[in-house]
Amino acid sequence: MQLGSVFIWKNFPHGKDGTIKDRYFVYVGESHFPVNPVHIFLITTTTRKMYYATGGSREKHNIYKFKAGSFGFVEDCILDIDFLQSNIKKSAFDSCQNEIKEVGKLPEKELKEI
Repeated sequence: MQLGSVFIWKNFPHGKDGTIKDRYFVYVGESHFPVNPVHIFLITTTTRKMYYATGGSREKHNIYKFKAGSFGFVEDCILDIDFLQSNIKKSAFDSCQNEIKEVGKLPEKELKEI
């Protein structure tokens, strides 16, 4: 997977609330420490915009908005930079490739802004 790849992970098993569901992510790299295991870094998206509205519980989060049809996203969504997933071992990610489908890639301009 390349930096900026947009993908859907079917039945994502690592949700913060314990829910298993399909999730869209942007791949933002992996650890390169001399210690194993290597971890990957992902940022998830959400369509629940009400959390980011004035007075919402995530109002002050760092976000980036995408329109439906752009870069593989099927609905308008928010990339919540504050929800960086960094606790996924590369070996676990690699073993789930049958559940992962790349659907697009962010251009360099968007990656730099994020």
